[in-house]
Amino acid sequence: MKGKGKISVFILVALLVLLVIAQLYAPKPIDWSPNYERAKKSPFGTYIVHDILPWMFHGKISHSNQTLYNSLKRENYENTSFVIISNSFKPSKTDRDALFEFVEKGNNVLVAADYFDESFTDSLHIETDYYYQAVYDLFKPGISIGVCSPGLRSDSAFFFSSVRGITIFSSEKEMAIHAMADDSSIVMTSVKVGEGRFFLSSFPWAFGNQYMVQPSKQEFACSVLSHLPDENLIWDDYYKPFSKVRGTPLRYILDNQALKIGYFLALAGMLFFLLFRTRRKQRIIRIVPPNSNSSIEFITTLARLYLKKRNHRNIAEKRYQFLLDSIRNRYHLATLDLNDDFFSRLAMKSGVSEDRLKCDFRDMTEIRLLKSISSEQLSAFNRLVENFYKNSQ
Repeated sequence: MKGKGKISVFILVALLVLLVIAQLYAPKPIDWSPNYERAKKSPFGTYIVHDILPWMFHGKISHSNQTLYNSLKRENYENTSFVIISNSFKPSKTDRDALFEFVEKGNNVLVAADYFDESFTDSLHIETDYYYQAVYDLFKPGISIGVCSPGLRSDSAFFFSSVRGITIFSSEKEMAIHAMADDSSIVMTSVKVGEGRFFLSSFPWAFGNQYMVQPSKQEFACSVLSHLPDENLIWDDYYKPFSKVRGTPLRYILDNQALKIGYFLALAGMLFFLLFRTRRKQRIIRIVPPNSNSSIEFITTLARLYLKKRNHRNIAEKRYQFLLDSIRNRYHLATLDLNDDFFSRLAMKSGVSEDRLKCDFRDMTEIRLLKSISSEQLSAFNRLVENFYKNSQ
């Protein structure tokens, strides 16, 4: 690698190191994603509400990180409540059937979500719609929710700032009302199924840490949870928006800042390795010489061999035989008898005059009949042959 290339690589590595250091010591941004995870202390985590569960439920508190079917089919649950808090609740048919069977045995389920799957609400004969504030009050941006709970006054209402819309419930049948929004829309209801009951709430964000740090909002969360009997409780960890249980290993790496930096550094290192390693180890392309015409070299060698022996008569005889062979192949004439008919037909086909042909062949015959041929006579014989090749067509 040349000097300039080394300097460029060094500068690039130094920039990467500085970037890593800056990322490690930079203040972490606030995570405003609606994750609803019990271990998260972010604004929409559920760390606080999960922390107060032992004060409200004196039974066994367990956690589920599997689908409803796998979680509820492994045991015969009794006197148990199941709590699901997420931005949306869209169980599969097998999970929904397992959940209904769980409730029919006398257990209870609380689902708090912004969105409910239509097949799930249809099975409970409930319709959902979305309530949105048409006029945004600059002095009072948010929604008030009144809770109907035995432990609270009937006019207890809780205000949630920065909330402009909420899912509301309705049904053709008479509904149980547990919480209502500003316009008297039902935002929490329950449906009895078998011996148990489904509790549906459309304000999962009310259980987030940003509201639970306020004492009044803790009272609100407790009033909602108080609808569940004081018994065993299962807290869902599976149906979360960013559940690591359902995510891939790559998602876990990208969620962790240190692992994320290490992952991208490893990718960058592999890329540099491939770029520079393949360049250094590239095989040399062998230069293939063009094919040479060795027949010319062979003929030249033979000619030098004959010339070295000084057998001019032999050379002249071979030149004469090659000439006759060329006439046979090119003009398709017999060369056994060189008579007038032969010269006449050869003149017609070759374009050389008949007199010229007779004169040249007579001179060649005279030279061939000599017992010894000098180099000058061989040259004269060769000129006669070459003149025929040159003038013929």
